[in-house]
Amino acid sequence: MAAFRYRGIPVSGEFAGIAKHLDNVNDLIDELKDLQSTWSNLSLLGELTHIGAEISNTREDFKDLSAQLTAGMLKLSLQKVTDDLANKAQCSIDILVRNLFERTADIGFLVTDTPLVDGCKAANSAELDEPARLSLVQRLRQYIGFYSVYRNAVLLDRQAQVILDAQGELRPGMQLAWIPEKARTRTAYVEQLARLDPEAPGEPDLIYAWTVQDQGITIGYVALAFNLANEGVSLFDKILGQSSGTPSGHQVCGVLNQEQRVLMSSDPEHIRIGQKLNLPLGKPWGLIQCGPTVYLACQRNTRGYQGYMGPGWSGFCIVPLMHAFSTTHSEKTQSSQGAGLKQAKDVIDPELNTQQNKAVSIQNRLNQSVWNGNIVQGSKDHKLGQGFTKTLLWEISRAGDRTRQLFQDSLDNLSQTTLDSTLQTQQASAMLAIDLMDRNLYERANDCRWWALNPVIQAAAAEPDNATLALLAKNTLETINGLYTVYASVLLLDADGRVLCSSRELPAGLSHLNTGWHARTMALTDPAHYEVSAFEPSPLYGDRPTYIYCAPVFGADQHARKAVGCIALVFDSEPQFEAILQDSLVPVNGTGFGFIVDQAGHVIASTTDRHQHDGRLNLPIQLSQLTRGDTQACLAENQQKLLALGLAVSSSYREYKAPQSRYQNTLTALYGLTVGEPAVNERSTPLDFTEFRYCDHSQGSMEVATFRVADTWYGLPTDDVIEAFLLRDVARSPNAAPWVLGCLIHKGKTVTLIHLEGLLHEQAIPNTALTNRQAILLKPDESGEHMALLVDELGEIPNIPVTQIDLCPELLGPQGVMGGLVKTKESFLHVLDRDRMLKAVNGLTTTQML
Repeated sequence: MAAFRYRGIPVSGEFAGIAKHLDNVNDLIDELKDLQSTWSNLSLLGELTHIGAEISNTREDFKDLSAQLTAGMLKLSLQKVTDDLANKAQCSIDILVRNLFERTADIGFLVTDTPLVDGCKAANSAELDEPARLSLVQRLRQYIGFYSVYRNAVLLDRQAQVILDAQGELRPGMQLAWIPEKARTRTAYVEQLARLDPEAPGEPDLIYAWTVQDQGITIGYVALAFNLANEGVSLFDKILGQSSGTPSGHQVCGVLNQEQRVLMSSDPEHIRIGQKLNLPLGKPWGLIQCGPTVYLACQRNTRGYQGYMGPGWSGFCIVPLMHAFSTTHSEKTQSSQGAGLKQAKDVIDPELNTQQNKAVSIQNRLNQSVWNGNIVQGSKDHKLGQGFTKTLLWEISRAGDRTRQLFQDSLDNLSQTTLDSTLQTQQASAMLAIDLMDRNLYERANDCRWWALNPVIQAAAAEPDNATLALLAKNTLETINGLYTVYASVLLLDADGRVLCSSRELPAGLSHLNTGWHARTMALTDPAHYEVSAFEPSPLYGDRPTYIYCAPVFGADQHARKAVGCIALVFDSEPQFEAILQDSLVPVNGTGFGFIVDQAGHVIASTTDRHQHDGRLNLPIQLSQLTRGDTQACLAENQQKLLALGLAVSSSYREYKAPQSRYQNTLTALYGLTVGEPAVNERSTPLDFTEFRYCDHSQGSMEVATFRVADTWYGLPTDDVIEAFLLRDVARSPNAAPWVLGCLIHKGKTVTLIHLEGLLHEQAIPNTALTNRQAILLKPDESGEHMALLVDELGEIPNIPVTQIDLCPELLGPQGVMGGLVKTKESFLHVLDRDRMLKAVNGLTTTQML
């Protein structure tokens, strides 16, 4: 996309119209412009000194890097917001489609329900009498009472004329001709967005319908009206109520049909039902205008579930552009502030690492120029005098520190933005998984209770020794299991736990079950109640752990309140939970993982064998501190890795596991991603020598060139130092002393490179990369041999009163190379004695050769 200039900085054209809404970017540009002015002035003054060229080069380098930094901040700030919108758009459609998948099975079984089949037969022959009508209405009301996702259920005759409906909304005899027309082109179910009563006001329902057949002949139809409006309330409340990024108060989630018209909206007052949105099809994001408001928008198609792709709808999430970047962090999201670029290297954009390396390289060159300038300015005959040059160099150094800090803070903010986006994605995955699980298990609770009301199953349970009834019941269970593939098997047990029939072949010898869940189920006295086993190994599931959902069967006399048997649904937990976890997983670099665990940390399902031990989660997470409905995102360390984690605790779906429900089972979905290694403090605190600028120098002073090696700050008198320089090619010396890193050619002279820590402690040093590292060239002694010290960082060059240099012999070090010790406000400066150090080098080298 063509670039344009925003406030003088070239950026990609995709940010046109967006950049002005990014306060962090505009604040950065203001600071950069201020610094650029400072560098322009210093560059002009620098022409009066020997480092003018270096300052001009630094100014140009920072100018280029400023443009890259601004572009990076624009890109990642936008990405964070659009990732959040995309996650919510994806959840909106995927959760809905997963719900609708269950509806396709519901209608397939309901049309085989014996009372409804008999009702169709009777209605085709003659008008139903009042008791028969009331019985069928009660039957349909029971169904939508259990399956509360439906608003209404309708029974129709062979001409698709209404016989009756659960809510009494439709006029008997009204024809729904579109159902048989659609059914002629389908093989399993009709799925249509329409009004049951075309003349009634209101929004359409999503209707599922199919044929009622008797010996292969269509005798009627059943239609179920899925309550889209009611589903949208619970769906969007959960999605928008658990954001860890942009405040969801300004966001609108919804679902669009194929014509881009709104079917469901979390905020119908602003984005109304039926409104057409020209969303960016096939693009990650886009800008749209609705009335006077411009929105940042994301649209996503469903990923489907077990091959079912839904009605062809899509999810969207939009936010007014003026509010899109007003980011705040959720109180339940642990801040990852200070994670740093290196710490999170596995998820950081490579461009950021490149910018970080450039910033470090530029700063190193600037530090080196200023450091060398301070060394040179000690010359008594400098034409501008020491005072001017010293002051100019100090101003350059201060500007460099300001620039370094600005770039470091900005790069850290970009790193933080990436980490926040990663945490946000993990949290969204956990929320999606736990919601899919709650909705999945809600269906299981409905299934067992409804199927326990099946007349064939009731008859077989009431007469446990009747082989004919047992065979009919077995056929019914096989039909159920064929439609509802989420079950490993469906069983009917009598009051003593004897298996009367099963939809699948059971293991040999397994004809009687004496379990706690069976006993608890038989004690139930209400058809609306059910039991669930613990998640534990069962012989019904190959001795693997699963849930078994059970409901009491009361026989023909519903008023007896005495169960005569129970129906048991063996949940096929392994593939079902795996599908939930995998569908919600966003893999990055192959390190993403997901878990479902209970409150004690026992693993219910996972996508990995890592991060668990003996069947329990092995991550530093306090699950016991989380309560139902909680979500959290945090960074955690485990096995020398830094992990971005998102957690979501189950709550309820509709009446399932609601606070007043008998059955409660709190589970947590956890998603994680390896983002790097735990942070390591690689720098000691820079020494501040401000206190010595105001000391009494009447008794003499010493200019000391300071530098850091590992965690220790050292110094050398400036008279003993030639310059600092960047290493290029270093030839390793295999037979040299262990603290000799090798030899190099610098300005035509052979220089031996020394590792100071190795010299001081007479020990070998680990192999380390040398290219572009800093080194300090020492003035040679009378032997004329040139040596350089490898250093990690260049420091100030303060003028220290000799009275502040402690010459205690015990502080001279193991090789006696210390010239003194200076106590600063924060720490200590170890002043080296060049002559002693060179003698020690020569002495140890001689010993090494012997």
